[in-house]
Amino acid sequence: HRIVNTAGAKSCHWIELSATLSTSMGTKKMTKLQTPTLSARYHRHALDGFVIEWMRGDGFNEDILLTWIIRHKSHSVMIFVPTIHQGYELKKALKKRGIYCDFTFSSDMSKTQKINHFRLKKLPVLITTTLLERGITIVNLQVVIMNADHEVYTTETLIQICGRVGRHPDYPSGDILFMTHELTDSIHRARRYISQKNQEAIQKGLIDCAMPVVRKRDE
Repeated sequence: HRIVNTAGAKSCHWIELSATLSTSMGTKKMTKLQTPTLSARYHRHALDGFVIEWMRGDGFNEDILLTWIIRHKSHSVMIFVPTIHQGYELKKALKKRGIYCDFTFSSDMSKTQKINHFRLKKLPVLITTTLLERGITIVNLQVVIMNADHEVYTTETLIQICGRVGRHPDYPSGDILFMTHELTDSIHRARRYISQKNQEAIQKGLIDCAMPVVRKRDE
């Protein structure tokens, strides 16, 4: 911002773009500025909701996750973890169960190669940190968020991760699984945001298909 402020003339107009307005940005600026929003994607399909499965203790319901991965064996599956340690542990556990997968994170020297293999369908399951929460489009992607109640997952982060699904017009929808110990405020707000955007899109005539239900289990 400092460089932009220096370069701009005093009388210039500012346009700020954001994939997800942060809470601070919203409270400080939305009351003062006009804030147009885009409520739908270019392919005119609704945003996908998510399913919740409960985690118990320190475990991650290995059988539930394994069943989910097998059910989506014809798709690409990206699993988000909150810490590097959990990523390595999950990779080890899945490989013991016969799942071909890999793990990448920001300081991983091989991350570009792993991501390329995932794009090319040479790697069916990619475990990652929030490194890949935004800026990547994978065709026919399904997503799991482990420990979705972890503090690293803000509302904006959860929305961005959900937004990895259904980006391609040939595969405009997919499955999103939250595995969590509890329903945090961030999870509630992410659910509400997705529902609100879909409702807005329907009212504005921006989507052509029925709105998906933001689902939950055993709540």
